[in-house]
Amino acid sequence: MMQQILLIAGIVGLLIFIRWVRYQPRQKQIQAISILCAVVLLGLALTGRLHWLFALFAAIVPILLRVLSLLSYAPLIGRLFTQFRNINPNAHASQASTVKTDYLEMNLDHATGEMNGSVLYGPYVGKNLHDLSITQLIELYKDLTNKDNDSAHLLEAYLDRKYKDTWREDLNEEDFTKQQPNQQSAMTTEEAYNVLGLKPDATQDDIINAHRRLMQKLHPDRGGNDYLATKINQAKDLLLKKAA
Repeated sequence: MMQQILLIAGIVGLLIFIRWVRYQPRQKQIQAISILCAVVLLGLALTGRLHWLFALFAAIVPILLRVLSLLSYAPLIGRLFTQFRNINPNAHASQASTVKTDYLEMNLDHATGEMNGSVLYGPYVGKNLHDLSITQLIELYKDLTNKDNDSAHLLEAYLDRKYKDTWREDLNEEDFTKQQPNQQSAMTTEEAYNVLGLKPDATQDDIINAHRRLMQKLHPDRGGNDYLATKINQAKDLLLKKAA
């Protein structure tokens, strides 16, 4: 039992020592390691274990010195990695798409596929959709079907993603919007960038990749929504035409 405790204490002490040494000047690193080697050798000699552990320790020391020398390049490697990430922030940053109508602003996280949004006008103005109950959301949906078909279809996409088809069970056929979303409405360049979650310096590859990622999550054949799929396609076509 005592041997196990000493072994654990030795490992912890070694880790603390390595952490301390890595932040010291090169000359001090060599001195510290030399002192450690001397202490270990003395301990082995006093316990009569020098005969076989010496060879093992002698093999580990050069490796340890090599690792410590490589750690000195860590800041340089970190700077190079940061510069590489900054070459094309659209390809590495966590992206989110935004679709905005007269009544709603909806956001989609590309990484998780999670949708959320806020109400811009009406009785629930300023409310986050996540904070509304299913009863309130359906009430809002019914209200939007009579006021703004784009907003109604956008909220429908949110409800489908969060509640699947269960939210439709208590609705009558007349509760659903019969109007098609305004698919041919003009989309500005700024809106297109927001829909795909890109910045104005996005390349054609960025546009194509963002479109592919979104369609994998929102294509109607994969449980997505026609309205959002149309918006995504419209944004891609507009930006590719602009980038050409």
